[in-house]
Amino acid sequence: MRLGAYIMQPCQGAEEYIQQLLSKKYRAAYCPEYLKSTRQQAEIKELRQGLQENDIILAEVGTWVNPLSPNKQERERAIAYIIERLALADELRARCCVNVIGSLSGEYWYAPCAANFTDEFWDASVSTYQRIIDEVKPKHTRMTFEIMPYSLLDDVEGYLHFLNALNRPNETAVHLDVANLIHDPRTLYAQHTIWENAFDALGPKIASVHMKDLRLDSKALNTQLIEVMPGQGQLDLKYVFQKLYTLSDDLPVMLEHLPDEASYDAAMEYIALVASKAQSERAGNTDKTSMG
Repeated sequence: MRLGAYIMQPCQGAEEYIQQLLSKKYRAAYCPEYLKSTRQQAEIKELRQGLQENDIILAEVGTWVNPLSPNKQERERAIAYIIERLALADELRARCCVNVIGSLSGEYWYAPCAANFTDEFWDASVSTYQRIIDEVKPKHTRMTFEIMPYSLLDDVEGYLHFLNALNRPNETAVHLDVANLIHDPRTLYAQHTIWENAFDALGPKIASVHMKDLRLDSKALNTQLIEVMPGQGQLDLKYVFQKLYTLSDDLPVMLEHLPDEASYDAAMEYIALVASKAQSERAGNTDKTSMG
């Protein structure tokens, strides 16, 4: 697999961005902030060539807007933005373009609401993303969706159902955020089973992975799962890496949601150590199996 994270320092071009990635020893990258549009043809070509020459994969181009908004103007702006970002991802040869599926709430772009658990949500989601995908017709990337607890796309079964409904197998794939599959104490304590099911069902379709850690606030009177630095929570990330090692060697595994460069450096050091231990244990188990 290939580990990567956000570069916190502003970068003005491909050479600067790639040097930052190399200095961190990242082998996978997010789309840099300076790339906004497919009109930036020179910058796109420069980054694509630079990443290829340095054996770095562009993991994802994010969108993070709401194409299901009940506000028509906001909805159309979001759809146009995702179309542009999907086209950018295709030109950059990114593994995927990713968005949360959206929300029928007008409060904010991923807000929970009752309508997100209805047939209306599915119908709107399917028709909207079919429109987006058919407008771009990506050849080198995939449109993917991040599992969230605030809509029907909140588990493996929901993801498979949505991909089947979209019926665009050559243009879609899976973006797997392992922490977002954990919603409550029941799923937290059954995390191995949850992840085993996820990798069994989605494994070949996974284009990119987000790696985070969670901690349950045990004193809260209702469920509060808090994102924390990797290694400070209750997720068995070594188990996740053991599962990841059964997939493609080029699969990007990305850190996110950390406040500063020092936090990313510390998190990456921990994650790399956990990944190495998982790989060693898996190799040891394989040797034992072959000897037995």
